[in-house]
Amino acid sequence: ADRDWADRQLRELTGLRVAIHAGARWVTKRWPAEHFIEIARRLNREFAAGLVLVGGPEEAEAAARIAAAVPSRCENLVGKTSLKQLAAVLGRVHLLITNDSGPMHLAAALGTRVAAIFTCTSPERARPYGPGHAIFATNVWCAASYLKKCSRMECMAELTPDRIWPGLSALVATLGADVAA
Repeated sequence: ADRDWADRQLRELTGLRVAIHAGARWVTKRWPAEHFIEIARRLNREFAAGLVLVGGPEEAEAAARIAAAVPSRCENLVGKTSLKQLAAVLGRVHLLITNDSGPMHLAAALGTRVAAIFTCTSPERARPYGPGHAIFATNVWCAASYLKKCSRMECMAELTPDRIWPGLSALVATLGADVAA
């Protein structure tokens, strides 16, 4: 039933489907909505990607901003899924772009490729399991500090959309056969 529900939600998004999860429990793990907006625009423009926004109600504001910036081919499911429905959706997309979060690990467990963004946590300790994922980590002095609060947040300015785009677009380009299937 949950897979059928996911299929109904995504039926308009043909071709490449990319999920975006812009949330995380700690503020120090949340890449700015502006960065996700820029990546969403590029995916839509350069790959004609259909976007699926996922997350809990606490991510509703960021998701609304992303959806408003990329209104065509975007399905906002933030706050609208159960855990099983989220799993069904993540099993129906080709890629998830996310902060270090629970949905990152869920997608990897389902065999969905992940582009994971690491700011205050360590990709060596928390990366998604399995091959084929892209990891984007900050290079600031306090990287992987595991601080839950920070007044500086230098990592968010250093880890820009321009810095991750080459690796992300290379990952998307490898999805060709999967998208056609």
